[in-house]
Amino acid sequence: MRLLPTVGVVTETPPTISPKAVSDALAALGVYAEPPTDAQLLATERAEGREALMARLSNALYGCALAHLMTAEVAAE
Repeated sequence: MRLLPTVGVVTETPPTISPKAVSDALAALGVYAEPPTDAQLLATERAEGREALMARLSNALYGCALAHLMTAEVAAE
């Protein structure tokens, strides 16, 4: 049996980002008309699971960043 070298193996666990941190980033970017409370984030996390909540928040953060980029591109023309 021939073993091949492994490239790019991650041996450390990446830091976790809390739903609150992502929500705070969205609030700082002005995405919310009214930012969710800690209780609302916790209730959503309990109802949908942490992965689903983080996916939703991450998608919103990506969409917001993309919108800012597109606005900047139009302004640069």
